[in-house]
Amino acid sequence: MWSLLFRHYDDELITHLSEAGTTGMLEGAEGLRAYFGAETERGGLANLGGEFRVEEPDIPWKAPEDWEPVIAGERFLIVPPGYSGKLPEGRFALPLQLGAAFGTGRHETTQLALEAMEQFVRRDQAVLDAGCGTGILTAAAQLLGARRVFSCDTDVNAVQLARQHASEAVFAGSADAVASSSMDLVVANLTASILETLAWDLRRVTRPDGMLLVSGFLRDATPGSFRPQQEFERDGWLCWVCRPEDVSTTQPPSGGLTHKAEWWL
Repeated sequence: MWSLLFRHYDDELITHLSEAGTTGMLEGAEGLRAYFGAETERGGLANLGGEFRVEEPDIPWKAPEDWEPVIAGERFLIVPPGYSGKLPEGRFALPLQLGAAFGTGRHETTQLALEAMEQFVRRDQAVLDAGCGTGILTAAAQLLGARRVFSCDTDVNAVQLARQHASEAVFAGSADAVASSSMDLVVANLTASILETLAWDLRRVTRPDGMLLVSGFLRDATPGSFRPQQEFERDGWLCWVCRPEDVSTTQPPSGGLTHKAEWWL
């Protein structure tokens, strides 16, 4: 695996990186770091000006036999394929989907989102996992008993992985394809800049008495359109609990919808 660090970036660059097949993007104090699998050629991205680095993280899909279960929150144990160990009392086994999509459960933002979901997912809810990655949060919502769970991602590879987790609807697209005021709870574990881009639609699809759980950003680079009612934090990474009225954007994104409006619900 390798990555490119961009000290300065905008939505156009993020879109280009997504189209180029990044396996994930993280915003930090240094800037935006985009990760790519070893099979991705650097040539087509060399002119973007990012700082190249070879990555050697503990990636479970590279050595699944060495991967250990991860405790997340009070209710979950994230387990690798073929796990046959004893499940601690009171915990759900959350299967890890190995593949090139963000959401293995090892990162702070995913674990913070899981902790928040434990508190706010209810059995009578319709839940949207926007930018679902591997579908790990989708699976968590189902295990917590949500009435209906919908998931979307603009990365087709991520959608294919998430469909292995999800028993309900996973579609290739974004929140702009979801009907207004149709979701009791919206979960979005993305970057601050992508959350800004999606802010209007995330608020639009949430029912007036619903909740938004947004994560994927650091304390020194928070999304400006959101104001938290409650905050979960670990090592500088944040997950915010917001009401629709806490999302300040009042206008749809310029350029209109990327996907067909309200086709999904």
